Amino acid sequence: MEGRSCSQAAAVYVDRKAPLPSIGKAMLPVAGKYLLLNKIISRRHRNEPIVLCYHSVVPDEIAKDPLQYGCFVSESEFSEQMSFLAQTMAPISVSRFQQWLYHGSSLPQNPVLVTFDDGYRNNLRHAVPILLKYEIPAAFFLTAAHIGQSRLLWPTEIYRAILYWPFSDVPLPDGSSIAIAPDDQPKRIALASWVRGFCKSLSEEAKCEYLARLREAVVPALTPTETEMFGFLSWDEAIRMRELGFDIGSHTLEHCILTRVSSDRLHRELKFSKNQIEANLQNACPSLAYPNGGSEDCSPEVFSEAEKTGYRLGFTTRPGTCTRQASPMALNRICIPGKLSGLSFESRISCLHDFVKNSFR
Repeated sequence: MEGRSCSQAAAVYVDRKAPLPSIGKAMLPVAGKYLLLNKIISRRHRNEPIVLCYHSVVPDEIAKDPLQYGCFVSESEFSEQMSFLAQTMAPISVSRFQQWLYHGSSLPQNPVLVTFDDGYRNNLRHAVPILLKYEIPAAFFLTAAHIGQSRLLWPTEIYRAILYWPFSDVPLPDGSSIAIAPDDQPKRIALASWVRGFCKSLSEEAKCEYLARLREAVVPALTPTETEMFGFLSWDEAIRMRELGFDIGSHTLEHCILTRVSSDRLHRELKFSKNQIEANLQNACPSLAYPNGGSEDCSPEVFSEAEKTGYRLGFTTRPGTCTRQASPMALNRICIPGKLSGLSFESRISCLHDFVKNSFR
């Protein structure tokens, strides 16, 4: 955004026309299946585990998501994906993954670990029954300060505040504003997406100042659909998931971007979340998923602090398989968005999607 104000950059994003999908992108999943590219790529790493990253599983009608909040997989999609994993891969637990990584224990070919970030109640309602049906282990990473609370994660709160801002002049993080009518939903959705992404680059202090500004306006209460999307587990529900055999890990305390906080806040986010989970579940919490988890969201300093805090596994959202040569605090995961076709899902878990994406950078 160098050389531009926040409002200028937002206006460019909001006004641009959606690009047509490239033929190559559309054809890749088909080529992966019928030209056997999935098999060729996956054969290169069939002894290396892949870790999948989900967030929410919701009823099919809700997963249509007209306001484009994102990160929602429908029940039918998730069931088809878990059926495919059960038939073609070898689902493993966090503990078995940790034994392989630290102690050299063997894994079956094509191992896969299923994980969920955030700690939404819909994980228990809609994902867990499907996981149990297909006998697939999974790990759930909780945003500890939100468990048992009626709160929104800050990216969702920002997104929703922009959507429902009651005035035409919508405030932006740098103090400027942009004029978009409250009833212009397509542009409000585009602006909300841009602002949410931009705020991930802000310092924690700047982000909190902007949130305070947004909270000055009254927005509508959550709808039942939004409650289904964004409601968090209670501690009793987290305990129930643990009793069903699922692993529970940390997604920090408040879902801060860890490279944007002070060293003291970094320690607090990692330590307090671990302590809360262990105290409430009466069980060790050796694993952590970094919020957002990309290359700009975690760093060697973050990895070092996580290790000092007592975590044994730290999961990013950097794509690729996991190897024993990688740092246990900087493990790869493959994000699974909603609305993937079966062929697209296969190209993701074979790593063909990311192999091609990285080849053209």
